[in-house]
Amino acid sequence: MKAGDYSIRRAGTENALVIRGNGSSALTLSGSVSGKAASATKLVFNKYGDQYFLAQVWVQGQEIGAQLPRTRIEKELISKASPDSVVIVAQK
Repeated sequence: MKAGDYSIRRAGTENALVIRGNGSSALTLSGSVSGKAASATKLVFNKYGDQYFLAQVWVQGQEIGAQLPRTRIEKELISKASPDSVVIVAQK
C-alpha cells in the first residue's frame, strides 16, 4: 500500500487486522511477538532501500504485539539485502 494515513483495527479475532486508508483496505492475519510493555502505540516497518513493509503493530501498555507475515516482494528483497527497522509512533 502507498504511504499515507491509515487506520489499523482488529477484525473479529485477535490475529486478524484490517488496514484502511488512501482509498484502499487490506485484511491480514498476524502472529504475535512478545516483549516489554510498549511505551507508546507504534508501528514497526522493515526498510529495504526505499521500500517499507509493515512488520509489527504495538499498542501502548501491552506486552504482546502483532507480527505481520512477509509479503512475496519483501521475501525477494530480503534475499538481496538486509533490512533496517523503522519505528513510527502512531496517533490515536
